[in-house]
Amino acid sequence: MKKGLHYSTKLKIKSSGEIENTSCECPAGQGPHSTCKHIAVVLCMLVEFREKGVLDLDSCTGSLQTFHQPKQKHQGGPVEASKLPGVSTTDVDDDPRPMEYRNAP
Repeated sequence: MKKGLHYSTKLKIKSSGEIENTSCECPAGQGPHSTCKHIAVVLCMLVEFREKGVLDLDSCTGSLQTFHQPKQKHQGGPVEASKLPGVSTTDVDDDPRPMEYRNAP
């Protein structure tokens, strides 16, 4: 997405609610019946306004992303697997090889 690039959109809507004409300044929006994402967004906003009565102009890209920030700082050190609750290391067979290829006596 190019920063600072703004396109002007125009919609002509009949009193019955039918869309008569749309245009946008972007390359895909040229002509009397433009079908670009900018027109689609304006139409989606009109539907939302009709349903909710208010426009929410905040977008998910309007704020900085936070998925890389940890929720809590880890308290404590590493824990041995044998000390974890419900884990028994005696039942675990770590060697996936068939018996004839193992180094066990």
